[in-house]
Amino acid sequence: MLGNFNTGVFKLIPESRETRFGTASASSRLNMDYVGEEKDDYQTAGGAVTLKFIPRPNYVMKWISSYFQTDEKENIDIAGWYAFDQGGTGIYSTYAKNALTSNIFSSALKAEQTFKSHTFSWGIKYERKQYTDHLDEFSGIGRVDSAATAPGNFYQDNRIDVQNQLAIQSYAAYVQDSYQLSATTDLQIGVRGNYNDLSRQFLLSPRLLLAYRPVSNDKIYRFTAGVYQQAPDYRSIRDFNGVLNLQQRAQRAYHTSAGLDHAFDGLGTRLKFSSEIYAKYQDRLIPYMMDNVRIKYLAAEEAEGYTLGADFGLGGELVKDLLSYFRLSVMKSGQNIKNDAFGYSKRPTDQRVNFSAYFQDRLMNSPGYKVHLMLLYGSKLPIGAPLVPRYTDNFHIPAYKRVDIGFSKDFLDDFNFRKTNFMEKYFSSLTAYLEVFNLLNIQNTVSYLWLKDVDNVQYAVPNYLTSRRLNLKLVIKFKKSK
Repeated sequence: MLGNFNTGVFKLIPESRETRFGTASASSRLNMDYVGEEKDDYQTAGGAVTLKFIPRPNYVMKWISSYFQTDEKENIDIAGWYAFDQGGTGIYSTYAKNALTSNIFSSALKAEQTFKSHTFSWGIKYERKQYTDHLDEFSGIGRVDSAATAPGNFYQDNRIDVQNQLAIQSYAAYVQDSYQLSATTDLQIGVRGNYNDLSRQFLLSPRLLLAYRPVSNDKIYRFTAGVYQQAPDYRSIRDFNGVLNLQQRAQRAYHTSAGLDHAFDGLGTRLKFSSEIYAKYQDRLIPYMMDNVRIKYLAAEEAEGYTLGADFGLGGELVKDLLSYFRLSVMKSGQNIKNDAFGYSKRPTDQRVNFSAYFQDRLMNSPGYKVHLMLLYGSKLPIGAPLVPRYTDNFHIPAYKRVDIGFSKDFLDDFNFRKTNFMEKYFSSLTAYLEVFNLLNIQNTVSYLWLKDVDNVQYAVPNYLTSRRLNLKLVIKFKKSK
Protein backbone atom coordinates (compact mmCIF):
# COMPACT_ATOMS: atom_id res chain seq x y z
CA MET A 1 0.00 0.00 0.00
CA LEU A 2 1.20 3.49 -0.88
CA GLY A 3 -0.17 6.81 0.32
CA ASN A 4 0.96 10.17 -0.99
CA PHE A 5 0.30 13.82 -0.18
CA ASN A 6 2.17 16.66 -1.82
CA THR A 7 1.58 20.40 -1.55
CA GLY A 8 3.45 23.39 -2.85
CA VAL A 9 3.11 27.17 -3.01
CA PHE A 10 4.80 29.64 -5.36
CA LYS A 11 4.60 33.31 -4.47
CA LEU A 12 5.98 36.26 -6.41
CA ILE A 13 5.81 39.94 -5.46
CA PRO A 14 7.60 41.88 -8.22
CA GLU A 15 8.81 45.38 -7.38
CA SER A 16 10.88 46.66 -10.29
CA ARG A 17 13.19 45.58 -13.08
CA GLU A 18 15.91 47.06 -15.24
CA THR A 19 16.84 44.96 -18.26
CA ARG A 20 19.51 45.72 -20.84
CA PHE A 21 19.19 43.80 -24.07
CA GLY A 22 20.00 43.93 -27.76
CA THR A 23 23.43 44.03 -29.38
CA ALA A 24 26.51 46.19 -28.86
CA SER A 25 25.54 48.39 -31.83
CA ALA A 26 21.82 48.52 -31.02
CA SER A 27 21.31 48.19 -27.29
CA SER A 28 18.12 48.97 -25.38
CA ARG A 29 17.14 49.33 -21.77
CA LEU A 30 13.78 48.72 -20.12
CA ASN A 31 12.75 50.14 -16.75
CA MET A 32 9.60 48.84 -15.13
CA ASP A 33 7.76 49.31 -11.82
CA TYR A 34 5.19 46.77 -10.60
CA VAL A 35 2.21 46.49 -8.29
CA GLY A 36 0.38 43.30 -7.35
CA GLU A 37 1.49 39.71 -6.87
CA GLU A 38 1.25 36.13 -8.09
CA LYS A 39 0.42 33.18 -5.88
CA ASP A 40 0.09 29.66 -7.24
CA ASP A 41 -0.48 26.48 -5.25
CA TYR A 42 -1.21 22.82 -5.80
CA GLN A 43 -2.11 19.78 -3.73
CA THR A 44 -1.93 16.16 -4.78
CA ALA A 45 -3.31 13.35 -2.65
CA GLY A 46 -3.99 9.72 -3.36
CA GLY A 47 -3.09 6.13 -2.80
CA ALA A 48 -2.36 2.85 -4.51
CA VAL A 49 -2.54 -0.82 -3.61
CA THR A 50 -0.71 -3.71 -5.26
CA LEU A 51 -1.51 -7.38 -4.80
CA LYS A 52 0.90 -10.03 -6.05
CA PHE A 53 -0.14 -13.63 -6.75
CA ILE A 54 2.34 -16.40 -7.65
CA PRO A 55 0.38 -19.54 -8.63
CA ARG A 56 3.54 -21.20 -9.98
CA PRO A 57 7.26 -20.49 -9.55
CA ASN A 58 7.51 -19.20 -13.13
CA TYR A 59 4.21 -17.27 -13.15
CA VAL A 60 3.57 -13.92 -11.42
CA MET A 61 0.37 -11.86 -11.46
CA LYS A 62 -0.14 -8.32 -10.14
CA TRP A 63 -3.27 -6.28 -9.56
CA ILE A 64 -2.57 -2.55 -9.19
CA SER A 65 -5.25 0.04 -8.39
CA SER A 66 -4.77 3.73 -7.62
CA TYR A 67 -6.69 6.96 -7.15
CA PHE A 68 -5.23 10.46 -7.15
CA GLN A 69 -6.68 13.95 -7.02
CA THR A 70 -4.75 17.07 -7.95
CA ASP A 71 -5.88 20.65 -7.32
CA GLU A 72 -4.00 23.43 -9.11
CA LYS A 73 -4.68 27.14 -8.62
CA GLU A 74 -3.11 30.07 -10.41
CA ASN A 75 -3.75 33.56 -9.05
CA ILE A 76 -2.09 36.51 -10.77
CA ASP A 77 -2.90 40.21 -10.47
CA ILE A 78 0.09 42.25 -11.62
CA ALA A 79 0.38 45.59 -13.39
CA GLY A 80 3.54 47.32 -14.53
CA TRP A 81 4.50 50.74 -15.84
CA TYR A 82 7.38 50.56 -18.30
CA ALA A 83 9.61 52.91 -20.25
CA PHE A 84 12.27 52.35 -22.91
CA ASP A 85 15.38 54.50 -22.85
CA GLN A 86 14.90 55.45 -26.52
CA GLY A 87 11.36 56.70 -25.84
CA GLY A 88 7.96 55.22 -25.31
CA THR A 89 6.05 54.30 -22.21
CA GLY A 90 3.22 51.94 -21.50
CA ILE A 91 1.25 49.86 -19.06
CA TYR A 92 1.46 46.08 -18.89
CA SER A 93 -1.29 44.13 -17.12
CA THR A 94 -1.82 40.43 -16.46
CA TYR A 95 -4.58 38.83 -14.42
CA ALA A 96 -5.54 35.21 -13.87
CA LYS A 97 -7.71 33.28 -11.47
CA ASN A 98 -7.51 29.75 -12.81
CA ALA A 99 -8.36 26.47 -11.08
CA LEU A 100 -8.02 22.91 -12.34
CA THR A 101 -9.06 19.77 -10.47
CA SER A 102 -8.05 16.37 -11.84
CA ASN A 103 -9.32 13.03 -10.53
CA ILE A 104 -7.68 9.88 -11.89
CA PHE A 105 -8.65 6.30 -11.07
CA SER A 106 -6.95 3.31 -12.65
CA SER A 107 -6.96 -0.44 -12.16
CA ALA A 108 -4.64 -2.84 -13.98
CA LEU A 109 -3.95 -6.56 -14.05
CA LYS A 110 -0.49 -7.70 -15.19
CA ALA A 111 1.03 -11.15 -15.61
CA GLU A 112 4.44 -12.52 -16.51
CA GLN A 113 5.41 -16.13 -17.22
CA THR A 114 8.96 -17.32 -17.73
CA PHE A 115 9.77 -20.29 -19.92
CA LYS A 116 13.08 -21.86 -20.87
CA SER A 117 13.91 -19.55 -23.77
CA HIS A 118 11.45 -16.67 -23.48
CA THR A 119 9.31 -14.58 -21.12
CA PHE A 120 5.70 -13.85 -22.00
CA SER A 121 3.75 -11.01 -20.38
CA TRP A 122 0.33 -9.44 -20.77
CA GLY A 123 -1.83 -6.85 -19.08
CA ILE A 124 -5.18 -5.06 -19.13
CA LYS A 125 -6.04 -1.64 -17.68
CA TYR A 126 -9.07 0.54 -17.04
CA GLU A 127 -8.68 4.27 -16.35
CA ARG A 128 -11.10 7.10 -15.69
CA LYS A 129 -10.04 10.74 -15.69
CA GLN A 130 -12.27 13.61 -14.67
CA TYR A 131 -11.37 17.29 -15.07
CA THR A 132 -13.04 20.43 -13.74
CA ASP A 133 -11.42 23.56 -15.11
CA HIS A 134 -12.14 27.27 -14.69
CA LEU A 135 -10.09 29.74 -16.72
CA ASP A 136 -10.45 33.43 -15.95
CA GLU A 137 -7.51 35.42 -17.26
CA PHE A 138 -6.63 38.59 -19.07
CA SER A 139 -3.47 40.17 -20.41
CA GLY A 140 -2.95 43.38 -22.29
CA ILE A 141 -0.63 46.26 -22.98
CA GLY A 142 -1.63 49.91 -23.28
CA ARG A 143 0.37 52.79 -24.68
CA VAL A 144 0.78 56.09 -22.86
CA ASP A 145 1.62 59.11 -25.02
CA SER A 146 3.53 62.04 -23.54
CA ALA A 147 0.42 64.22 -23.58
CA ALA A 148 -1.89 61.55 -22.21
CA THR A 149 -2.91 61.18 -18.63
CA ALA A 150 -4.34 57.70 -19.05
CA PRO A 151 -3.39 54.65 -21.07
CA GLY A 152 -4.69 54.34 -24.60
CA ASN A 153 -6.39 51.31 -26.09
CA PHE A 154 -5.03 47.93 -25.13
CA TYR A 155 -3.64 45.73 -27.86
CA GLN A 156 -2.56 42.08 -27.84
CA ASP A 157 -5.68 41.61 -25.75
CA ASN A 158 -6.45 38.11 -24.49
CA ARG A 159 -9.62 37.77 -22.42
CA ILE A 160 -10.59 34.23 -21.39
CA ASP A 161 -13.49 33.26 -19.16
CA VAL A 162 -14.55 29.64 -19.63
CA GLN A 163 -15.55 26.67 -17.53
CA ASN A 164 -14.93 23.13 -18.73
CA GLN A 165 -15.89 19.74 -17.36
CA LEU A 166 -14.72 16.55 -18.99
CA ALA A 167 -14.62 12.84 -18.14
CA ILE A 168 -12.58 10.35 -20.16
CA GLN A 169 -12.70 6.56 -19.84
CA SER A 170 -10.00 4.48 -21.47
CA TYR A 171 -9.29 0.78 -21.83
CA ALA A 172 -5.90 -0.71 -22.70
CA ALA A 173 -4.29 -4.11 -23.14
CA TYR A 174 -0.86 -5.35 -24.15
CA VAL A 175 1.00 -8.57 -24.91
CA GLN A 176 4.78 -8.92 -25.08
CA ASP A 177 7.23 -11.77 -25.58
CA SER A 178 10.98 -11.69 -24.98
CA TYR A 179 12.92 -14.41 -26.77
CA GLN A 180 16.49 -15.55 -26.31
CA LEU A 181 17.13 -16.55 -29.92
CA SER A 182 20.68 -17.64 -29.15
CA ALA A 183 23.43 -17.16 -26.60
CA THR A 184 24.19 -13.79 -28.21
CA THR A 185 20.82 -12.53 -29.54
CA ASP A 186 17.62 -11.39 -27.81
CA LEU A 187 14.34 -10.40 -29.47
CA GLN A 188 11.43 -8.59 -27.86
CA ILE A 189 8.14 -8.02 -29.67
CA GLY A 190 4.86 -6.68 -28.39
CA VAL A 191 1.72 -4.75 -29.17
CA ARG A 192 -0.44 -2.41 -27.13
CA GLY A 193 -4.05 -1.59 -27.89
CA ASN A 194 -6.20 1.11 -26.31
CA TYR A 195 -9.58 2.75 -26.70
CA ASN A 196 -11.08 5.85 -25.07
CA ASP A 197 -14.54 7.31 -25.26
CA LEU A 198 -13.27 10.80 -26.19
CA SER A 199 -11.77 10.13 -29.63
CA ARG A 200 -13.60 6.78 -30.06
CA GLN A 201 -10.57 5.34 -31.80
CA PHE A 202 -9.13 1.87 -31.35
CA LEU A 203 -5.36 2.31 -31.44
CA LEU A 204 -2.69 -0.35 -31.97
CA SER A 205 0.97 0.32 -31.16
CA PRO A 206 3.38 -2.50 -32.08
CA ARG A 207 7.04 -2.49 -31.03
CA LEU A 208 10.20 -4.50 -31.64
CA LEU A 209 13.62 -4.63 -29.98
CA LEU A 210 16.61 -6.67 -31.16
CA ALA A 211 19.83 -6.92 -29.11
CA TYR A 212 23.05 -8.64 -30.14
CA ARG A 213 25.98 -9.36 -27.79
CA PRO A 214 29.16 -10.72 -29.41
CA VAL A 215 31.01 -13.54 -27.69
CA SER A 216 33.57 -11.04 -26.37
CA ASN A 217 30.73 -9.66 -24.16
CA ASP A 218 32.06 -6.09 -24.24
CA LYS A 219 29.59 -4.76 -26.83
CA ILE A 220 25.83 -4.62 -27.22
CA TYR A 221 24.14 -3.71 -30.51
CA ARG A 222 20.51 -2.60 -30.31
CA PHE A 223 17.80 -1.95 -32.87
CA THR A 224 14.26 -0.81 -32.09
CA ALA A 225 11.21 0.05 -34.17
CA GLY A 226 7.60 0.75 -33.39
CA VAL A 227 4.48 2.80 -33.77
CA TYR A 228 3.31 5.01 -30.91
CA GLN A 229 -0.24 6.34 -30.81
CA GLN A 230 -1.23 8.76 -28.06
CA ALA A 231 -4.92 9.27 -27.44
CA PRO A 232 -6.01 12.90 -26.86
CA ASP A 233 -6.19 14.10 -23.27
CA TYR A 234 -7.55 17.22 -21.64
CA ARG A 235 -4.50 19.47 -22.04
CA SER A 236 -3.97 18.68 -25.71
CA ILE A 237 -7.62 19.36 -26.67
CA ARG A 238 -7.73 22.75 -24.86
CA ASP A 239 -6.47 25.62 -26.98
CA PHE A 240 -5.05 28.87 -25.62
CA ASN A 241 -8.53 30.41 -25.50
CA GLY A 242 -9.82 27.59 -23.30
CA VAL A 243 -12.04 26.10 -26.03
CA LEU A 244 -12.10 22.30 -26.21
CA ASN A 245 -11.67 20.45 -29.50
CA LEU A 246 -13.69 17.31 -28.80
CA GLN A 247 -13.08 16.05 -32.35
CA GLN A 248 -9.33 15.79 -31.93
CA ARG A 249 -7.76 12.53 -33.11
CA ALA A 250 -4.88 10.61 -31.59
CA GLN A 251 -1.30 11.64 -32.31
CA ARG A 252 0.75 9.03 -34.17
CA ALA A 253 4.50 8.53 -34.60
CA TYR A 254 6.71 5.94 -36.26
CA HIS A 255 9.99 5.31 -34.38
CA THR A 256 13.23 3.57 -35.16
CA SER A 257 16.64 3.62 -33.47
CA ALA A 258 19.98 1.83 -33.50
CA GLY A 259 22.57 1.87 -30.76
CA LEU A 260 25.90 0.52 -29.56
CA ASP A 261 27.28 0.11 -26.03
CA HIS A 262 31.00 -0.66 -25.88
CA ALA A 263 33.07 -1.27 -22.74
CA PHE A 264 36.86 -1.00 -23.05
CA ASP A 265 40.01 -0.15 -21.11
CA GLY A 266 41.47 3.33 -21.46
CA LEU A 267 42.86 6.26 -19.48
CA GLY A 268 43.86 3.79 -16.79
CA THR A 269 40.32 2.61 -16.06
CA ARG A 270 37.31 0.78 -17.49
CA LEU A 271 35.27 3.06 -19.77
CA LYS A 272 31.86 2.66 -21.36
CA PHE A 273 30.90 4.28 -24.66
CA SER A 274 27.19 4.52 -25.48
CA SER A 275 25.67 5.74 -28.73
CA GLU A 276 22.28 5.82 -30.38
CA ILE A 277 20.86 7.27 -33.58
CA TYR A 278 17.12 7.68 -33.94
CA ALA A 279 14.45 8.86 -36.34
CA LYS A 280 10.79 9.63 -35.79
CA TYR A 281 8.12 10.57 -38.32
CA GLN A 282 4.77 11.86 -37.09
CA ASP A 283 1.95 11.89 -39.60
CA ARG A 284 -0.37 13.37 -36.99
CA LEU A 285 0.62 15.59 -34.08
CA ILE A 286 -0.89 18.51 -32.15
CA PRO A 287 1.32 21.63 -32.43
CA TYR A 288 1.94 23.89 -29.46
CA MET A 289 3.74 27.13 -28.66
CA MET A 290 5.53 28.50 -25.62
CA ASP A 291 4.10 31.53 -23.79
CA ASN A 292 6.65 32.41 -21.14
CA VAL A 293 7.06 28.99 -19.44
CA ARG A 294 3.52 27.80 -20.25
CA ILE A 295 2.72 25.31 -23.02
CA LYS A 296 -0.27 26.37 -25.10
CA TYR A 297 -1.66 23.88 -27.59
CA LEU A 298 -3.09 24.82 -30.96
CA ALA A 299 -5.79 22.26 -30.28
CA ALA A 300 -7.78 22.91 -33.45
CA GLU A 301 -4.74 22.40 -35.68
CA GLU A 302 -3.08 19.22 -36.92
CA ALA A 303 0.48 18.84 -38.16
CA GLU A 304 2.97 16.36 -39.49
CA GLY A 305 6.55 16.36 -38.32
CA TYR A 306 9.86 14.60 -37.88
CA THR A 307 12.73 14.29 -35.43
CA LEU A 308 16.26 13.10 -36.29
CA GLY A 309 19.07 12.83 -33.79
CA ALA A 310 21.98 11.04 -32.20
CA ASP A 311 23.25 10.64 -28.62
CA PHE A 312 26.81 9.82 -27.56
CA GLY A 313 28.20 9.23 -24.08
CA LEU A 314 31.52 8.25 -22.52
CA GLY A 315 31.89 7.51 -18.81
CA GLY A 316 34.00 5.75 -16.26
CA GLU A 317 35.84 6.04 -12.96
CA LEU A 318 38.66 8.40 -13.92
CA VAL A 319 39.28 8.58 -10.19
CA LYS A 320 38.71 5.39 -8.19
CA ASP A 321 35.10 5.02 -7.00
CA LEU A 322 34.10 8.37 -8.57
CA LEU A 323 32.11 8.29 -11.83
CA SER A 324 32.68 10.96 -14.49
CA TYR A 325 31.01 11.24 -17.90
CA PHE A 326 30.75 13.26 -21.09
CA ARG A 327 27.56 13.41 -23.19
CA LEU A 328 26.79 14.94 -26.59
CA SER A 329 23.43 15.05 -28.37
CA VAL A 330 22.49 16.45 -31.77
CA MET A 331 18.90 16.77 -32.97
CA LYS A 332 16.72 18.37 -35.60
CA SER A 333 12.93 18.56 -35.29
CA GLY A 334 10.41 20.17 -37.65
CA GLN A 335 6.69 20.30 -38.30
CA ASN A 336 4.26 21.33 -41.00
CA ILE A 337 0.89 22.58 -39.79
CA LYS A 338 -1.61 21.28 -42.30
CA ASN A 339 -3.63 23.64 -44.48
CA ASP A 340 -1.74 26.80 -43.48
CA ALA A 341 0.36 27.10 -46.71
CA PHE A 342 3.53 28.03 -44.77
CA GLY A 343 5.39 24.72 -45.07
CA TYR A 344 7.81 23.28 -42.52
CA SER A 345 9.02 25.19 -39.46
CA LYS A 346 11.12 24.32 -36.43
CA ARG A 347 9.38 22.67 -33.49
CA PRO A 348 9.76 24.30 -30.04
CA THR A 349 12.05 21.38 -29.06
CA ASP A 350 14.45 21.93 -31.99
CA GLN A 351 17.66 22.30 -29.99
CA ARG A 352 20.46 21.24 -32.34
CA VAL A 353 23.26 20.60 -29.82
CA ASN A 354 23.34 19.56 -26.17
CA PHE A 355 26.56 18.88 -24.28
CA SER A 356 27.23 18.02 -20.66
CA ALA A 357 30.30 16.95 -18.74
CA TYR A 358 30.50 15.81 -15.13
CA PHE A 359 33.89 15.32 -13.51
CA GLN A 360 34.74 14.21 -9.96
CA ASP A 361 38.07 14.21 -8.18
CA ARG A 362 39.60 14.16 -4.70
CA LEU A 363 41.71 16.89 -3.15
CA MET A 364 45.32 15.73 -3.36
CA ASN A 365 46.30 16.46 0.24
CA SER A 366 42.87 15.66 1.71
CA PRO A 367 41.36 12.73 -0.28
CA GLY A 368 38.33 12.63 2.02
CA TYR A 369 37.15 15.83 0.32
CA LYS A 370 35.68 15.51 -3.17
CA VAL A 371 35.15 18.12 -5.88
CA HIS A 372 32.35 17.87 -8.45
CA LEU A 373 32.37 19.93 -11.66
CA MET A 374 29.42 20.16 -14.09
CA LEU A 375 29.47 21.84 -17.51
CA LEU A 376 26.26 22.35 -19.51
CA TYR A 377 25.63 23.76 -22.97
CA GLY A 378 22.42 23.79 -25.01
CA SER A 379 22.17 25.59 -28.34
CA LYS A 380 19.44 28.15 -29.09
CA LEU A 381 15.74 27.25 -29.12
CA PRO A 382 13.13 28.59 -31.59
CA ILE A 383 10.34 30.75 -30.25
CA GLY A 384 7.73 33.15 -31.61
CA ALA A 385 5.54 35.93 -30.30
CA PRO A 386 2.58 34.57 -28.27
CA LEU A 387 -1.10 34.95 -29.14
CA VAL A 388 -0.58 35.09 -32.88
CA PRO A 389 -2.91 33.35 -35.36
CA ARG A 390 -0.32 30.66 -36.16
CA TYR A 391 2.81 29.14 -34.71
CA THR A 392 5.99 30.99 -35.69
CA ASP A 393 9.66 30.12 -35.22
CA ASN A 394 11.22 33.39 -36.37
CA PHE A 395 12.94 34.19 -33.07
CA HIS A 396 15.35 32.31 -30.80
CA ILE A 397 16.22 31.92 -27.15
CA PRO A 398 20.02 32.21 -26.93
CA ALA A 399 22.19 29.22 -26.09
CA TYR A 400 22.12 27.96 -22.50
CA LYS A 401 25.50 27.85 -20.72
CA ARG A 402 26.23 26.94 -17.10
CA VAL A 403 29.06 25.82 -14.87
CA ASP A 404 28.44 24.32 -11.41
CA ILE A 405 31.04 23.32 -8.85
CA GLY A 406 30.57 21.50 -5.57
CA PHE A 407 32.59 20.13 -2.67
CA SER A 408 31.56 17.25 -0.46
CA LYS A 409 32.79 15.37 2.57
CA ASP A 410 31.57 11.91 3.61
CA PHE A 411 32.43 11.55 7.29
CA LEU A 412 32.15 7.76 7.03
CA ASP A 413 34.20 6.98 3.92
CA ASP A 414 37.48 5.05 3.99
CA PHE A 415 39.56 8.25 3.98
CA ASN A 416 38.12 9.49 7.26
CA PHE A 417 40.06 8.28 10.29
CA ARG A 418 37.94 10.05 12.92
CA LYS A 419 34.83 7.91 12.81
CA THR A 420 32.88 7.61 16.05
CA ASN A 421 31.33 4.32 17.14
CA PHE A 422 27.91 6.00 17.18
CA MET A 423 28.19 7.13 13.57
CA GLU A 424 29.44 3.76 12.33
CA LYS A 425 26.69 1.93 14.20
CA TYR A 426 23.69 3.86 12.90
CA PHE A 427 24.74 5.51 9.62
CA SER A 428 26.08 4.08 6.37
CA SER A 429 26.80 7.54 4.96
CA LEU A 430 26.90 11.08 6.35
CA THR A 431 27.79 13.58 3.63
CA ALA A 432 27.90 17.38 3.64
CA TYR A 433 27.79 19.33 0.36
CA LEU A 434 28.68 22.92 -0.50
CA GLU A 435 27.66 23.77 -4.06
CA VAL A 436 27.93 26.85 -6.26
CA PHE A 437 25.36 26.88 -9.06
CA ASN A 438 26.01 29.04 -12.13
CA LEU A 439 29.57 29.69 -11.01
CA LEU A 440 30.32 32.17 -13.83
CA ASN A 441 27.07 34.09 -13.19
CA ILE A 442 25.90 33.71 -16.80
CA GLN A 443 22.58 35.35 -17.73
CA ASN A 444 20.54 32.59 -19.37
CA THR A 445 17.27 33.55 -21.03
CA VAL A 446 14.20 31.47 -20.11
CA SER A 447 11.48 33.46 -21.92
CA TYR A 448 10.54 36.89 -23.22
CA LEU A 449 8.24 39.71 -22.19
CA TRP A 450 6.71 41.10 -25.39
CA LEU A 451 6.17 44.88 -25.28
CA LYS A 452 5.67 47.74 -27.78
CA ASP A 453 6.81 51.34 -27.65
CA VAL A 454 4.90 54.47 -28.67
CA ASP A 455 5.80 53.88 -32.33
CA ASN A 456 4.21 50.41 -32.23
CA VAL A 457 7.64 48.73 -32.46
CA GLN A 458 7.59 45.38 -30.68
CA TYR A 459 10.42 44.34 -28.35
CA ALA A 460 11.26 40.93 -26.95
CA VAL A 461 12.59 41.74 -23.48
CA PRO A 462 14.47 38.73 -22.05
CA ASN A 463 13.55 37.14 -18.74
CA TYR A 464 16.65 35.62 -17.17
CA LEU A 465 17.09 32.55 -15.01
CA THR A 466 18.61 32.87 -11.55
CA SER A 467 22.14 34.15 -11.15
CA ARG A 468 24.89 32.56 -9.06
CA ARG A 469 23.55 30.60 -6.09
CA LEU A 470 25.08 28.87 -3.06
CA ASN A 471 23.61 25.65 -1.73
CA LEU A 472 24.45 23.75 1.47
CA LYS A 473 22.96 20.35 2.21
CA LEU A 474 23.45 17.32 4.42
CA VAL A 475 22.56 13.80 3.22
CA ILE A 476 22.21 11.03 5.81
CA LYS A 477 21.77 7.33 4.99
CA PHE A 478 20.81 5.03 7.87
CA LYS A 479 21.91 1.45 8.24
CA LYS A 480 19.30 -1.25 7.98
CA SER A 481 18.49 -2.85 11.30
CA LYS A 482 19.47 -6.49 11.53
